[in-house]
Amino acid sequence: MTDLNLDLLGDLSQRDLDLIARAGAHCLAGEDTPDATRFRNHVTDLDAARLIHRIERGALVVPAGRTWHMIGGWDDIHLTRIVNECLRLGLVEASTAHTGRDIVRTTLTTAPVHLRVRDMPACAAADPGTRYRLVTDPGLADCPACLARTDA
Repeated sequence: MTDLNLDLLGDLSQRDLDLIARAGAHCLAGEDTPDATRFRNHVTDLDAARLIHRIERGALVVPAGRTWHMIGGWDDIHLTRIVNECLRLGLVEASTAHTGRDIVRTTLTTAPVHLRVRDMPACAAADPGTRYRLVTDPGLADCPACLARTDA
């Protein structure tokens, strides 16, 4: 995904191109990726990018017992495995909201997109078990701490 030629994608809107870039912002190049941040259980960069892209386009991913389901599409047998890896690496987060008395709804949200500074977030977040979503374009980032550091 890091060498994606956007010219091959046709006539997509700028919003769609931005969502594609954000969805692939977690991809790491090279064999020197630390073991703690490598995907396991046969999950790939593309699997994670597909999940992140769907969530950022508005798909709801909800737990059902010990599995995860996507409401309105792409609910395949690998979704739970992909979600669990993305949760482990910090690419997505489980978010809960009280929707009524004694009713809680849990859904997945995507982790923030950070500005890249020497292959690390500009906000200096450094958790060795986290795989950060990093971009060089401030227009694609949504981490308030990274954006505040670049304004200074």
